[in-house]
Amino acid sequence: SLGMCDLGIIYISEPNEKSMMSELKSRDLEFLPLRQVTPCAYLSVNSPLAQQKEIDIKDLEGKAFVQYEQRNATLRFYSEEVLDELPFEKKVYIRDRGTMEDVIAENPLSFGIGTGALIATSRIKLVTIPLREHTKMNLGWIKNAQKPLNEIGKRYLELLRIAITEEFDQTLCQEIKQAD
Repeated sequence: SLGMCDLGIIYISEPNEKSMMSELKSRDLEFLPLRQVTPCAYLSVNSPLAQQKEIDIKDLEGKAFVQYEQRNATLRFYSEEVLDELPFEKKVYIRDRGTMEDVIAENPLSFGIGTGALIATSRIKLVTIPLREHTKMNLGWIKNAQKPLNEIGKRYLELLRIAITEEFDQTLCQEIKQAD
């Protein structure tokens, strides 16, 4: 129907799982996992940390945390970033992924956090490095629990699974497990 999406892509992690699952249930939505991934730092190729195999949270202290702006502070469990709950001293709020990547690429003392996926054109200016000892992100999709997915949605998921497999196989974040 008008104004309704057939599916959405989200992640659920330990800090937001209870709130997210409750919210999804209240809206009659179902979460279906795609993959489990290790959160990664997005860094400029010119960052002093760019050659590390893993990064500890302490390594990021003093650097600017670039994150998506959350318009409603009461919805913290909807945050795009898995580390939103940490009190980084310097934060830069942006509104889209392209701007986030440009800010990080041009500022070697900044970082973002995410799944580790990068589009091909971003790989020349950014690297992704797994965070040591951090909660996993369960990447998945949501849909109306009472409505079957249409053919276009099924084809989209098929292509998404291929893209996710190819993307994660090409990044530095190799600790990916197939979700059950």
